[in-house]
Amino acid sequence: MALHPHLRPGLVPALALLAACSAAPEVRWYGSLREVMQERRTGPRVRLDQLLPDEHLYALGALAGLEGEITVLAGEAWVARPIGANAAHTERSSGAEEAACLLVSARVSAWRTVTISASIQYAELDATIAELATAAGVQVDLPFAFRIEGTVRDLRWHVIDGRRIPPGLQGPAVHRAAAVPQAVGQVEAHLLGFHSRTHEGVFTHHGTTTHVHCVIPALQATGHVDHVVVLPGAKVSFAVP
Repeated sequence: MALHPHLRPGLVPALALLAACSAAPEVRWYGSLREVMQERRTGPRVRLDQLLPDEHLYALGALAGLEGEITVLAGEAWVARPIGANAAHTERSSGAEEAACLLVSARVSAWRTVTISASIQYAELDATIAELATAAGVQVDLPFAFRIEGTVRDLRWHVIDGRRIPPGLQGPAVHRAAAVPQAVGQVEAHLLGFHSRTHEGVFTHHGTTTHVHCVIPALQATGHVDHVVVLPGAKVSFAVP
């Protein structure tokens, strides 16, 4: 079996022992990108206290009213809100008082992890995640959650600020203009993503098969990833039954 270019030697033979691809834990979503961006449906679709506490919950999305971003890792909610035009503030939250207009989630108790030996460029992220998931025995024609932990560079993310969206305007370009951009050159980060080939406009953006958020503990920051280069040695994990 040929070695996948992103995997360290010795991993693929072990993965090849998997008898068949397995379906990942069910991915659920509340609201959709299309409803938020095209129909301005930004009211609460789910409260976090309906899903938390739950140590197996992984989720990402946008706060109701587009007041900011949500990322949930192992039941811990990271909530980012904009401060002015160029800054954002992130807090760890129990989720008791938070609601989302868009949230995609999965309850994951087990992960299958591989270590990459080559950088993953942002333009290659969608395809590489699908390839690595297939090699790891994940059934990629169904939605699945994934995580990336390690050193990244040129990480750019944003926190949405619904207050900056003019009345009557809608669409992706309007939302991009309302985002508070953030960036860091190189950092240890945790990326949470959801992959699907069939949910464009639902929980993946137009032209993509992944929706990814970052959590950067050293900077106490979270948000929607706009660009990243994942460096060799990072661990990529896929939700499994």
